[in-house]
Amino acid sequence: MRRTITSFVVALLLVASALAAQDGHRFRLFAGLEPGVSHSDETGFDYQTGYVLGLDTYFAPRWAAEVAASYQRESGPAGPGSFNSDTISLDAAARFELARRGRWGVHGLAGLRYSEHEDTVSYSPPCCPDELTRGSYTQDRTGLLVGLGADLQLSKRFSLRLDAKHVPWTAGGDDAFFEDTAVSTALGVEF
Repeated sequence: MRRTITSFVVALLLVASALAAQDGHRFRLFAGLEPGVSHSDETGFDYQTGYVLGLDTYFAPRWAAEVAASYQRESGPAGPGSFNSDTISLDAAARFELARRGRWGVHGLAGLRYSEHEDTVSYSPPCCPDELTRGSYTQDRTGLLVGLGADLQLSKRFSLRLDAKHVPWTAGGDDAFFEDTAVSTALGVEF
């Protein structure tokens, strides 16, 4: 999973550098936070923060294509041991500007999301007196992404955006149904 994150970030920065050298196009690199919350009977509510990095470009006055990656880690106690839960999501979407009034804009999103989720649990004595026991479970999913967002143009080059994205998942060949909803806020720099 860490190689996936590193590879994506390096590729995104290389693409952003190459695009910055071109004239006549508008590109925006955006980075921000994606807060999350989970609940368990043992620990109650657990708040964790994810990170978002993306790049978009306008190919028509109201249309833009964008790619984004988000990473979130949750960790905590699990009985006599501990657990870590890592999730990386990669989005490829088209964005359409629904309305613009002054510095404020509202947009819709549609595209695809690939998500890789890994849970790692470690148990230590007294449950397993002889050794540390560690287990891992990974799940990859791909689904249709839809969303709605707003942005505020702070200056000619800087903008602030808020997005709510929803992904209904269908897992592999079974009938299990998953949903993923994320809210993120990011600062964008246009070049």
